[in-house]
Amino acid sequence: DLLSLMVENVTGQTLQEFFNQSINAAIGIAPVRWWFPEGHSAGAGGAEFTARRLARVGYLALQHGAWIGERGLQQVVSRPRISLLTQWAPLLAGSSFLGEVTPARKGVGSDDAQLIYGHLWWTNRAKLGLGRTVPEDAFFMSGSGGQICAVIPGADMVVVRLGLVDLREVNARNRNKELYHG
Repeated sequence: DLLSLMVENVTGQTLQEFFNQSINAAIGIAPVRWWFPEGHSAGAGGAEFTARRLARVGYLALQHGAWIGERGLQQVVSRPRISLLTQWAPLLAGSSFLGEVTPARKGVGSDDAQLIYGHLWWTNRAKLGLGRTVPEDAFFMSGSGGQICAVIPGADMVVVRLGLVDLREVNARNRNKELYHG
């Protein structure tokens, strides 16, 4: 998709290579595999993360792009970039949302989804994305099968839920051995 092609054009790397080297390596995540439809990493999704790995990405966003690792404190993603990615995008206010409304966005229809989308993350600013009981400052990633990584800054919290999948199918195609034991 367009995001993946933009990353390739700017960096000379696939989105998978760029994310694994620039983000995952900095926060202690082994390389993850991305789906490659039409020869390019899927930009809007398709990365295979364990719950623990996804929580690390959420925690990086919670910490405004900063990470304390083996090399000490490191600004992995700039604070302004994290703010841009995780806050509502006002330019979308008059737009129509053409995507499928998933179970994670229950109660959000095509007429109001643009009210909660940021730049790659969904927000809870209108109390629609995660519901009325979740603080407005929350933002989240929503994936296939009901997967979700929600970040709630006011509670200093990251919550990850993996969706319902056939584990035999995942294990058969998954190279990340830590995913499922058994």
